[in-house]
Amino acid sequence: MARESVQPHNIEYTCSLLAAADQSDDLADKARFAAATTAIAGLNKRLIQYRKALDAGADPKLVADWIAEVQGQRQRAEADLAQCQPKALLTPLRSARWSMPSRTRSRC
Repeated sequence: MARESVQPHNIEYTCSLLAAADQSDDLADKARFAAATTAIAGLNKRLIQYRKALDAGADPKLVADWIAEVQGQRQRAEADLAQCQPKALLTPLRSARWSMPSRTRSRC
């Protein structure tokens, strides 16, 4: 079955499947990217509030505990963000390169 998908008569169909799969992964990455950036923005606001509380005379030990908690959450959000950075999409133009005869196909 796998060999049939790379046969010349099936290459266009196979490329369209690969492009569709790549785009669905991109949608998931965009959602994760949005969630991570929203989380980081919210965590930054909390850090600003904690600093204000500290400036207003809050217990430094308590504020330090809050900050440590937020920093851990921020590290996790930044790790999520790093995993879903934009990537090159397999566009129809790129997939068309693979359907051209090898003597006319440009190198990637």
